[in-house]
Amino acid sequence: VEQLLFYLPRDYQDLTDLRPIAKLESGKLQTVRGEIVDLDAKETHKGGSLAAALIDDGTGRVRAVWFNQPMAIKRFNVGDTVLFSGKPTWHIGCWEIAHPNVQVTEEGTLSEPFLPVYSLTEDLRIGDLRRILRVAVSEYAADVPEIMPPELLAMHRFPGIATALAQAHFPPDRESGEAARRRLAFEEFLLLQLAMTL
Repeated sequence: VEQLLFYLPRDYQDLTDLRPIAKLESGKLQTVRGEIVDLDAKETHKGGSLAAALIDDGTGRVRAVWFNQPMAIKRFNVGDTVLFSGKPTWHIGCWEIAHPNVQVTEEGTLSEPFLPVYSLTEDLRIGDLRRILRVAVSEYAADVPEIMPPELLAMHRFPGIATALAQAHFPPDRESGEAARRRLAFEEFLLLQLAMTL
């Protein structure tokens, strides 16, 4: 588990560009918030499937689509407030986002405004790895021993190890994520230096 916790993201997807649907721009990563007004799943003429969720925010509508993932819309109900993040395209008179990042929310705010991006192997999908790491961070980050002395943490204004691991994977803002990664890189460098002196 510790090895998994230290499998750090190489970057973050910034989902904070939250826009009214009427202000969307094609091809840019953006987030929209709205109410689900329709759910639909059908087979395509090529033998695949297409699942779709239509949301409305009062300024316009966006269709989220999932190809060959008929179960993708099973987690939604008409009336749910959701946030969809992705790169919209204009398709047959409506904005469309293929395979969006989704957050279902009562408050209409992003619970994870910055999503980690990892280097992946062929058999592992990014969504699966994020789910695994959410559990690992929640259950085990607090058990990782702190090896840096308090004076050194204070001198560099570094967070503790549990906070650094949590914020390196799921930062509340970009600055927290970068600060956490700097702290972990510093620790790695420190351990390397100590190993070279032995």
